Order: sequence, then C-alpha cells, then structure tokens
Amino acid sequence: MVKIGKYSVKEWWARFRHWQVTPTKLETREAFEQHECINCGESFDGAFCPYCGQSAKTSRLTLRNALSNILDVWGLGTRSMPRALWHLLFRPGHMIADYLCGHRRPYFPPFKMLFVLTATALLLSHLLPDGEAPAQPSRPVERAEVAAPPTTAGEEAVPVTPKESAEQPSMNETQRVTRIIYDMWNLAMEKIPASPAMLLLGWQFLFALSTGVFFRRSPRMGCVTFTEQFYAQVLIACQMQFLSILYMLITFSGTEGYQMNIPFRYMVAYALIDYKQLYGYGWWGTLWRSALTYALTGVLVMLLAFIVTIFVVLTM
Repeated sequence: MVKIGKYSVKEWWARFRHWQVTPTKLETREAFEQHECINCGESFDGAFCPYCGQSAKTSRLTLRNALSNILDVWGLGTRSMPRALWHLLFRPGHMIADYLCGHRRPYFPPFKMLFVLTATALLLSHLLPDGEAPAQPSRPVERAEVAAPPTTAGEEAVPVTPKESAEQPSMNETQRVTRIIYDMWNLAMEKIPASPAMLLLGWQFLFALSTGVFFRRSPRMGCVTFTEQFYAQVLIACQMQFLSILYMLITFSGTEGYQMNIPFRYMVAYALIDYKQLYGYGWWGTLWRSALTYALTGVLVMLLAFIVTIFVVLTM
C-alpha cells in the first residue's frame, strides 16, 4: 500500500480534508491564570486586561520582544502572514469563509497583506530578468525606404522625404485620446507609489459587484453582503499575488512593468477552487457562476473605460 509518511493515501487525504474544513484557533491562556496589568494595575484573568486591553505578556523591552514587534509589522508575529498565505494556498475558500465569519485573529489583515505582496512582486519584477524574448535591434531607415503615399493607376510615385513625412498628420482622433489616457496612466504610476495595489483594489471592487450578483446567496454562506464580497476578493487578490511571486521565483523571470506574472489559466483554476470552497456550490454551479462573474466584470471594465474616454474627450 502506498503511504505518505506513516499514513496511507486514504488516511492522509482524510486528515487533509479535516484540516481544510476546520477553522484555525490560536492557543489561549488558562482562564484561572491571574495577572496584574503593568499599564493600569488592574487584576484580571486571561490573556488581556479587560480595562485597557494590554496583553498579559507585556514586559520590559528586550532584543527578543523588540524583534517580535518588528516582525509583527511584516506579518511574521501573532497575526501571521505566512500562516494566512499557507491557508490561501491549500484551503483558500475555507480560510476566506472563516475570516468572514469572525476567525480573524490568526490571519494578517487583508489590505496590509495586499500592499506588502504587491511591493514584493514589483521588486521581484524589476530584479529578475525579463522572461520575454529580447526585441530585435532596430536599424536606421534610409531616405529611400520612407513609405510613399498610395498612387492611382497611371501615376508615378513621388518620393517623400523624412521631413515631409513627419509633417503629415500621424494620429487620428482615437489614437490621440488613447495616447492621452496612456500618458495619464504613466503619470499616475510615477506619482503614486501605491498605485499598483490601488489598481488591484479597483479590480476587486468590480469583481465584488459581479460576485454580488451571482453569488449573493449561497449554500454555505447564506446571504453575503457587498462588504464581505469585497473582503473575499481582496483575499483572493492576495492569493493571486502570492502565486505570482512563487511563479517568478520558480521560473526566475519577471515582467517589465506591473502585471500578474502567473499564467491566466492558473488564476482561473484557483479562482474556481476559491469560489467552490467559499460559497459551497458544486463544480457545475461554481463553473457557470464564475464564467458569468468574469463576463460581467469585463463588461464593467469596458463601461468604465468608455466613461473615462468620453470624459477625456469632453474636457479636451
């Protein structure tokens, strides 16, 4: 019989499934432990002072607890980011459902985690070599190679000099508007350091609107509010960003500029697992609802782009 460690495959899978569906609980102090709060002097039982909220573990500063406080800022303390990322890899929908239902203390705050992961992904995308094929070096265009305007039958083509070609209109109205939007985007990326994370939050807002339509009532979660949908999407964005970081490290390649480096098919596969575990539908119910969610999000993106374009045209 094939074994994984000391368990058979069937036993190992049963234990793994039990771990997936069981909410994470932190260790707590015994209720009968007596403490005196260093901050306010209140006597109390438990881990925190009921009067001021200070932890019973608080003591004088040492190198150990100073390092612990520093690590806690980056998600390596009690509210562990590694724990949250581990659960987002192997029990993503269950972890998100636990978080929405109130099991929040074991996990790193979603918005802070998204900003930390986005900064890490951006750093890696610049440090690692570009995975795309290098562009062929351009060669200078000779005077005789400059394209001449089309001619009608019987007419002789008239050579066009580079100066005359540059003086001709090179962009129509649509291209000009597109260029303006592109320049605005580049300006935002340069002036706002956190704009990639803000862009991701914008995407999650649109996805939350879509999941609010097709996953509003589900077998597992019941009625899900828009705020809960948004938090779920932020956690899914953290998961995708972490997968992108892992993909860059495994392939040792980045992408110039900001974008998710993980292939789209992997993102869709993980999203299906997320939605199935979170909302409790079967595979077919999850599949068609997810497809409609992506389609509606695409429509919302095109509608938003159209509104922005109209606004830019009217304000020119």
